[in-house]
Parts: sequence; C-alpha cells; structure tokens
Amino acid sequence: MAEFGDYCCAIDRHLHELLDDANLQRHDHNGEHGTDYQPPQAYCVVHIGEAEKVGEGGHSYIVYSIQFGDYEVKRRYSEFESLRVCLCRLYPTFIVPPIPEKHSLTQYAVLQKRAKEDQYIIERRKRMLEHFLNHLVEHPILSSEHILHRFLESGVSWTEVLHSPIITGLPKSPLHSSPSRAPGSSVADGTSIQLPKIAATNSFAGDVPVPSTLAPIRNIEARWMDCELFTNKYANHFSGVIERSERRIYHRLGELSSDYAELGATLNGFSLLEHPEPLAAAIERAGQAVDSSYIEINQLLRLMDAEVSEPIHEYAQYALIIKQVLRFRLLKNLQMESVQDALMRQRAKLEGLMQADDEAKRLAQALESSGAARATPAPYGDSGQRNGEEDSLLAPAHDGDDGAAAQHQHGFADQHGFATPQRTSMDTASMHAPATYAAAAGGTRSRGPSVSSAMSTGMHGEFTPTLVPQAIPEDAAIAPSSLGAGTPHQQRRLRSRSGTAASAG
Repeated sequence: MAEFGDYCCAIDRHLHELLDDANLQRHDHNGEHGTDYQPPQAYCVVHIGEAEKVGEGGHSYIVYSIQFGDYEVKRRYSEFESLRVCLCRLYPTFIVPPIPEKHSLTQYAVLQKRAKEDQYIIERRKRMLEHFLNHLVEHPILSSEHILHRFLESGVSWTEVLHSPIITGLPKSPLHSSPSRAPGSSVADGTSIQLPKIAATNSFAGDVPVPSTLAPIRNIEARWMDCELFTNKYANHFSGVIERSERRIYHRLGELSSDYAELGATLNGFSLLEHPEPLAAAIERAGQAVDSSYIEINQLLRLMDAEVSEPIHEYAQYALIIKQVLRFRLLKNLQMESVQDALMRQRAKLEGLMQADDEAKRLAQALESSGAARATPAPYGDSGQRNGEEDSLLAPAHDGDDGAAAQHQHGFADQHGFATPQRTSMDTASMHAPATYAAAAGGTRSRGPSVSSAMSTGMHGEFTPTLVPQAIPEDAAIAPSSLGAGTPHQQRRLRSRSGTAASAG
C-alpha cells in the first residue's frame, strides 16, 4: 500500500493518471474552440473493444474486451451485473450508474438462441457498458473502491472476488446496515484531498425490523419532499413523454426506410422493362436516389439509437435509481423513528425501575433502623430481681392477699374460681420444671398444682396452658339462691363444688 502513495493499487494510480490526462485535454479543447459540445467518447478513459464468443464446458457466451491504457481484461455481461449489485450493496446511498438490461422475452421469442449473438444487441451493450465503466471511473468515491480495481485487473477470477470476506460479510439487506464513514482515496481531479468513504459494511441495524413504506412519517423534511416530487416528475417526463416520442419517431423512420427500400427495388426493376434508353436511365437514377435515401435513413437510425435513444433510456434508468435511493432514505427514516420510540420506552422503563429501586432502598433503611431498635434488650436492675421472679413462679400458693397476688401474677380467674395462666418470660428450665405441691399449713388447704405444673408442652415444644382449679376457703358460704341461678350445667357444677367443700370441712 505504501509504494502506491495515496492509491490502493497500481490500477487505481493508472486510472487517475488517465483521468488527469483526459481532463487536461478537455480543458485545452474548450480553451481553443470555446465550450462546443463534444461527445463523452472523445475523452473516455475506458474503452470496450471487440466482443467475441467463448466456449467453455459445452456452453458458449460473449465476453467483452475492456481496454484502458496498457491494461486489458475480458469480462462477460453477468460479471458486469454482479459488479453493480456489489456496489449497490456497499453504497446504498450512492447513485450507481445503470447497465443495459437483459434480453427481453420478446427478443428471446423472436431470436431464440440467436438472441445472445445478435449484432445489434451486442453493439448496444458494448456502448452502454462502456458508459457504465467510465461513470464509475469518474466518480470521486466509487473510483477508489478496490472491488472495481479487481474487476479491471487481468488474471483475477471474479468468482473468488465475489466470495471474498468483504462481499460475503455484507448484510443481506442494506437496511440492516448503517453506512459509516472511513478514509477514502484522493479525488479524481488529482488533488490529495481525502474524501469520506461511506460504505454499509456493518450490521449495526441488524435487529431493527424493516418498516413498511405505508407507515406514516412524523418528521418530514421539506427538501426530501421536493426531491421526491422532482424525481417523480423527472421520471414521468422522460419515460412517459420524451422516451415515448423518441420511440415513435424511430419507428416511423424505420418504416420510411423500409418503404424506400421497396420503392428503390421497384424503380430499378421497372427501369429494366422500359425500352427507350433515356426513360430507362431516368427511372434507374430515381431508383438509385431512393436507395441512397434508404441507406442514409438507416445510418440516421443507427446514430439516433446510439446518440439519442440510449442516453434518453439511460436518464430514465437514472430516475429509477434515484427513486430507489430516496426509498432507502425513507425506510431509514422510519427505522430511526422506530428506534427513537423504542429508546423512549426503554428510558421510561428505566426510570420506573430506578424509582422502584429508590423506594426499596428507603424501605430497607427503615427496616434496618427499626430492627436495630428492637434488638436492644431491656436491662435488669440486678440478678436478685430476676431470681425473685423465678422463685415466685415456683412457690406454692397461699390464702389471703398472697393468693390474690399470685392469682394476679400468674393468671386471671373468673367468678367461679377457674384461672387461665398467662405465659411469662421464664426460661426453658422453669417451663419444664416438675410439679410441686406445698403442704397445707394453718388449717388452709392447698390450692392444687402450681402454675409450673399447669403449663405443659406439646409434642413439638409448643406452650399449652391448662385450667387450674382454685381452692375454696373454709369460711366461704354458698348462697342457696345462687344455686338456682344460671344454666343447668352451671348449677350441677356448683352443687358438686359445694358437696366437696362440705366433706372437706
């Protein structure tokens, strides 16, 4: 790369040298003779010479000899077509020059196997393919594309070029790529100015769906609307008015040429039938004039086809190419809007997640602060106080105020003397301590099992309170009137208690 300076290869340098010479000749010619029109072929850099038929593997095809300077290479029509397809995929925002179309169905129906060998079609293809290559060479960016240089290099297999990584790595659709800028080569005017090279060689938009052209556009720029309107008007004018009128004139001249050919043959034959020599000579000269008109009209048709019909058709093709480029821009605009909408949705989702995260952090801080406050234990005054509480739980109950105090401490008794013990803050040893019974003293009976025996544990260690019967004092009297009160079940229970108290007394 370094040995060629600003050029990527020897062919690139040679092409730009030829362009410099052609521009110099054009400038000198305009300086001497003014700005008279000169056909593009006068300053063409690339020429297509003879077209020859080549046979390979039982099949035959036509190859075109490409000549520029000291270089010469032969390519077939399908290789020209694949070159243009590659350039369109690489540069979807560029107006790549057109090439002649394939044979139409009408041509195949009329000529059949001779369609590929028809001299008129071959000559027309030679001219249009030559225009195609010269437009590429004169392009400031496409002329620096190395794929074009490989196409013009002799001895290079075009099949290998098509299977190179730069071609196989392209996305299937140009809409899945994002044309990026990269350093390009020098421009065609010989200066060392570096132009940006825009090529769709990445897959940045591979996940973006291809939008429909019927989708509405929110942001419509006025200049692009003007471009679309002008392009549609331009295409309709060329394909609908100019090209149709030119075709009509061409067909009429062709019909006139046929009439002149028939008239010339008729006059020449009639001159042979006339016996007077002066009349026969006059008829013969008239026939020769008609034949000369026939020849001139045919020559006019050939020039008209090359200088008028083909440029008009090429301009109509350019209009279609511009439409395709504008359509690509429209779809890219729709893709950008869809990406913007998706980005806005993701941003809104991110904001919601961030708010939820902030709320979770504040809740976690509040839980940590409340948990720290609950984890702080209440201090005991001294160890004697705690031991006193444990002894009071295990001590036997007594009558009088002590019994009431114990009842208040260990549970709540209803009006019939049944108490429900309440769980207190005692350790495991006190909960599972064996039941103790205190001896009766001072004529006072024992109240029954202590609170610790009334507390039992289940199979899985859960606390199960039980009802503890309370002792009845000896001097307690049961009013007869109270026996008749309450439900029958309560009356039977009171009778049994009163009988038990009487027997104990």
